[in-house]
Amino acid sequence: MLAEMGLRRLGKIGSPEDREAVLAALDHTAPGVRAIARQMLEVQDDRFRKGLGPWMRAGQRNGFGALVPDEQPDATRLGLASAVGAKDAATLRWRPFASDAREGRVVFTTRLSPEQVLQLVAKGQKTFDGSQVPGRKQQEAAMKSMDSIKQELQAAAARGDLKALQELSQRVNQQMQAVAPPPGATSLRAVAEFAAAPAQVRYVQLNAPLPPRIDKDGKAGKVATRPVTAAVARDEAFGGETVLVILY
Repeated sequence: MLAEMGLRRLGKIGSPEDREAVLAALDHTAPGVRAIARQMLEVQDDRFRKGLGPWMRAGQRNGFGALVPDEQPDATRLGLASAVGAKDAATLRWRPFASDAREGRVVFTTRLSPEQVLQLVAKGQKTFDGSQVPGRKQQEAAMKSMDSIKQELQAAAARGDLKALQELSQRVNQQMQAVAPPPGATSLRAVAEFAAAPAQVRYVQLNAPLPPRIDKDGKAGKVATRPVTAAVARDEAFGGETVLVILY
């Protein structure tokens, strides 16, 4: 409540020191405080709109609930078990304003290089660059194309045009390949906010443990895992630091 009151009394950004204070409020654990900081920066700060603005997520709660702090994400539940306890793990800084539990998204930044971060979280697992991971726009375009091909297939089948059916089947296969995850990764999801060229973004699939199921006798079942995406790249919006995004 004091942080929110301080931002409201400040009212506007009148100096570089004010800007630094408002930027610091973006990482407050209470979404209500972050929302006020965002409003101030979006109105007055062009650098924010072009840089950190695209990373900003909306607050998750309203009213007094917006002043209840978000919980620090559990690294093990995010598939980062290999990073827990590592000497470099403490350098991963959680960024609440770019994270959103509703989206299944957690963002960290660090001064480690992308290669060091991958070594820390992936432990030698196969990685993919952004050109191999279809983005949302590419997937949407492919789905629209699939709808068009479907209509053409129906028309070709109705008139018994075997040649057209064969050509359309080939186009279907091409579209499926365009949106399919790379071999060895079942659920990689692209991160649209990275300002870096797609080929500079590295992706790796991690396995995060799910809470064990409890049977009727109260015994815990086998621990299952779910695949999560880890995306790593430098981004000038964060002062050139390395950004680690976990999509789960």
